Amino acid sequence: MRAIHVRIRLDRNWWRLPLRGLIAVLLGLSAFVWPGVALAVLVVLFGAFTLIHGLFSVWLAVGERSQSQRWWLLLIEGLVSIAVGVITFAWTAISALVLLYLIAIWACAIGLLEISSPLSGAGERSSMSGRFCWSA
Repeated sequence: MRAIHVRIRLDRNWWRLPLRGLIAVLLGLSAFVWPGVALAVLVVLFGAFTLIHGLFSVWLAVGERSQSQRWWLLLIEGLVSIAVGVITFAWTAISALVLLYLIAIWACAIGLLEISSPLSGAGERSSMSGRFCWSA
């Protein structure tokens, strides 16, 4: 019975993954376009975003482990994001330019993957009936 409710909830909320990806791409593009102005804000936003992204990914991975053989990939993505968020807040003295480009590259890469994953015909069918995902 619980699996049916989860499947219904995922069917209704399939759009959240591409939305999260779009936000990540916008974060990355803003780092390239306004490096001086955006840097201080980006450090805080990036740290918060990666922590939230990581927690959400871990939560999704645990919930999908019975429906997907590749749930552990999403778990790894979540754990890496959490680690990057913690490091971002712990080592604020890191070079601003290096952090700026790391943020931009990470955000664009993750964002593009998340935007495309439910829209792609590649990968396995998840519990989101009729939609395809790479890892969820």
